[in-house]
Amino acid sequence: ALNFAQSPVSGSLTGSGGQQVTEQVSMDAYIYSPISSGVAVYVRNVGTATITLDSGAMFFDGLTATDSAAVFAGTKCSALATAYQMSVGTVCYFSFTTTPLNNAANAATAGTAHAIKVVSKTGGTFVFNVLAGRSG
Repeated sequence: ALNFAQSPVSGSLTGSGGQQVTEQVSMDAYIYSPISSGVAVYVRNVGTATITLDSGAMFFDGLTATDSAAVFAGTKCSALATAYQMSVGTVCYFSFTTTPLNNAANAATAGTAHAIKVVSKTGGTFVFNVLAGRSG
């Protein structure tokens, strides 16, 4: 099931980087069903400058998460011409497993809400919320 973000600009600019006014990322949609497939988050650069997401600064419920190798429809952020570099208007996705760092205590269950946070190379912080779908 494809879930669409309700807010046109879902990312919040909470970091202390120098590009906060020009770096804006929205979550267009996410896929989180079945849970065993992990979550794919589709983001769009809606700002006025190119953004490079920091692949080492991605979080699932506050825990460091690694962009998984899972393949969904669309362009993976790591597969852009320059990995994770989004020009204005670019849409791409990144994905996480349901258990960041293979920690079973942090596994998602159906109906639970989870915070996704990504940080740009200049310190812009973007936070999105997703709801886990069905388990099977």
